[in-house]
Amino acid sequence: MRNESATTEWDAIKRRGILGGIAGGFITIVGSTPGKAHDKDDHDGGPPHRIEIVDDPYEEIDWDGVEYHKSEFHNHSHRFRDSSRDHDGPSAVAELYQGSGTDRDNGNTLPDGEEYTIFATADKGYDPMAWPWTDYESIDYSDAPGGYRDPINLDPASMGVVSFPGAEIAGSDEHVSSIFSTFSHGRGYQATRHEKIEDVIENETGDHVPSENGGIVVMGHPFRYYDDPDADWDRYVPDFDRWSNEDGLVGLEVLNKESSPSRGGNLQDITLWDNLLSHYAPERPMWATGVDDPGLYGFNVGDYVDTRWTTILLNSGEFDLSDQHGTRISAADAFINGQLFAHERPPWDADSEDPPTVPHVISIDINHNAGMITIAAEHADTIEWVSEGDVVETGSRIKLREAHEPYVRAQLSNDAGGLTLTQPWSLVANHPRQSGQGRGRGGGQERGKGNRQD
Repeated sequence: MRNESATTEWDAIKRRGILGGIAGGFITIVGSTPGKAHDKDDHDGGPPHRIEIVDDPYEEIDWDGVEYHKSEFHNHSHRFRDSSRDHDGPSAVAELYQGSGTDRDNGNTLPDGEEYTIFATADKGYDPMAWPWTDYESIDYSDAPGGYRDPINLDPASMGVVSFPGAEIAGSDEHVSSIFSTFSHGRGYQATRHEKIEDVIENETGDHVPSENGGIVVMGHPFRYYDDPDADWDRYVPDFDRWSNEDGLVGLEVLNKESSPSRGGNLQDITLWDNLLSHYAPERPMWATGVDDPGLYGFNVGDYVDTRWTTILLNSGEFDLSDQHGTRISAADAFINGQLFAHERPPWDADSEDPPTVPHVISIDINHNAGMITIAAEHADTIEWVSEGDVVETGSRIKLREAHEPYVRAQLSNDAGGLTLTQPWSLVANHPRQSGQGRGRGGGQERGKGNRQD
């Protein structure tokens, strides 16, 4: 059942075009200037130039055998909220997302088929980290805010879950999400955003996963730290200039509860992402993720739980419950390579309603000779193709043109308020650009190289 009241704001957002809605033949995206579809300028005269896809994040995916794994890495365990309950803390959060636990306040569980299979109980990064799950009972959280001992150890394999370490590195300054890393800190931790990234991905402890590369960083809820995504996008350039995806800085939390239309937001981090892609593509792509980020406000299913997530795409044989470490390596590689979808849906009443569907990508086909990308999907009423923040095509297929440089991505939406974001494909025409031609929509800086600068 669709929750009509919960989707009212979503309908208003779509009418304004933030999800790429079409009104009166005009297309608008957050922060962009309204214009007709295909209004990006092509080359000035002559035959059309061939467009090459120089980075396809889904290139290694076998769509005939792909596995879709729901993942969450920014959630906050109850141990910082209420230590008086019996059986709270990381174990309770893990069980809730795995499908066997309840949300405590209303006694609801996740609906069948909505369970998470690659998961981190990620709190604020205080020592000691809630890791590994099999040692929860022996970890002493008494020095952490609201800390206590979690009474239950968990075996992720028997739960059908591959677990990984993660944390929101908070303290002073801006927050970042640390994933596949055991980095943690004391209560007096003070560091800038740049220093936090360095702590996670460079200061290896020997326990990082994968240990040879350190951890992975996603920028946490960026909308909290800027005023205008069109004017302030370049604040992240020093970070993305220094660290590449392979180094460990892979992208942003584009979908977070507080930027959601259901919470009064307007998905402004999608605009931020487009501005950064416009600046960096095709040399340095970056990926969008979705996270629930519950905890402070509650853990109610359908409200703060299971409304935003990241899908990790793995090929057959890469997900093995008996090989937790090996699967973590595969999942970390998926984050580095961009084998991900980001999702959002409006809240629903878990006592009486089914969850709203989100668009599901069945396959993506690329015809390099024809310069064509085709998406097969279900539960999608609209598929829009976006380049530099503007919708340049609608429908399941796009014929690539020079006007689509330097990237194109797809966003799929439906009448239930569900949203799915693909990652971008980096594009290059077969002719050179003039040196120093900037792409950032907020200013004419040179495009970042995405190479690490030591």
